[in-house]
Amino acid sequence: MSELPERQIWRSMIHRCHNPISSGYPAYGARGIEVCPEWRIRDRYSTGFRTFLRDMGLRPTVYHSLDRLDNDGHYEPGNCRWALPHQQARNTRRSPRITLWGQNRPLGHWCEALGLPDYSYHYLAYAIRRGANPRLTILLECVRVRECAIPER
Repeated sequence: MSELPERQIWRSMIHRCHNPISSGYPAYGARGIEVCPEWRIRDRYSTGFRTFLRDMGLRPTVYHSLDRLDNDGHYEPGNCRWALPHQQARNTRRSPRITLWGQNRPLGHWCEALGLPDYSYHYLAYAIRRGANPRLTILLECVRVRECAIPER
């Protein structure tokens, strides 16, 4: 029986965060990013992996990979998801972080949450990097595309 791909993803996550000789360590472990203790347990019963799998579930497709919603946060339930490549590309340290409705999230998160089309992300990132007011720019883009799902307060 072959190993689940999720197990290799789990191993790689631990390796890049907790093994200083890992090539990924400078971008993860050296920045203080850790794997939550429940997911790190390595015993003969695979307790950590089973807990990881219980919390995350199986990957929806082979195109999904593990992503942290807060790139400065740890690998833990509530901060991880299975994401497609275009979602991961929007959720990087270079992506502008915007505070809306009391939550500070990357611009890509807000574009997805508000239902904005893909092209809006590039327009908004460009405008915000050029000094536009992030909150006003996002709300004006919602009005412009008329497809936005602005949450009610």
